[in-house]
Amino acid sequence: MRFLDAVLCLALASEIHNSDESIRRVAKSLLNKVPRRHRPEICHFLNSPCPLYYTQRYVASIPDSILTMDPGATPDPTYRKRQPAVAPDNEQKLAS
Repeated sequence: MRFLDAVLCLALASEIHNSDESIRRVAKSLLNKVPRRHRPEICHFLNSPCPLYYTQRYVASIPDSILTMDPGATPDPTYRKRQPAVAPDNEQKLAS
């Protein structure tokens, strides 16, 4: 799960349930689903004195360019997927 997906889950919990306990419950369930490098950020939501307020301020501070980006787009425009390597003996089979 990407970090933005986790933030979306927290934002939905804040809109739907509108309680600190729901934010804590969702953050606790997300801890094992996000990559290890993003767990400290999720812990900020979990350990905040008022997780609902923290979540609302965090979502409000996300730039519009992030919110409107294409989920399939790569952040680096020079990135290209590598073509699968073909073994030398397969090249001879393909040529004949």
